[in-house]
Amino acid sequence: MATTKTSEPGSANGRTTTKAGRKPKAGDTLGLTLGELAELYLLHMEQLGKSRGTVFSYSIDLGLAVREVGEDTRIKALTPEKIGAFFESDAVTKTRTGKPKAKPTIDKTRRVLRLALVWAAETGEIPVAPLPENVVDGRKVRANKEADTNTKARHTKKPADDS
Repeated sequence: MATTKTSEPGSANGRTTTKAGRKPKAGDTLGLTLGELAELYLLHMEQLGKSRGTVFSYSIDLGLAVREVGEDTRIKALTPEKIGAFFESDAVTKTRTGKPKAKPTIDKTRRVLRLALVWAAETGEIPVAPLPENVVDGRKVRANKEADTNTKARHTKKPADDS
């Protein structure tokens, strides 16, 4: 049974209802599918006042996730491994001709799905967003922490020597 999330003005969280406008029955506890999440997240973006261009762009990226992961896949069944496999898939990282996509394009596709999953967790649809451990705020975590220390040292302004 398809559900729709409606939001009352001034409400941060909406209430879940079926397309017929009634509350889901106890047997409807399977949760949202990825396709339903994509629709609801785009509606949420519109309600936030995001531009038509942003919503359209996000719909393209979520559409890719829906096609690759599966429209009827329950978001409760998603695992960090499944999301990681999608993030590294040819659909995300390569063009239709097989050439590598630009890094900002890859990052945006990953970010949009991450944001939708985090939103699903914030609204209580899932307990936690199923993101790979090596992803923090949409960026891959560096395996070598010494590289972070060296980067900080290069970007830290040293005090002037007054001698």
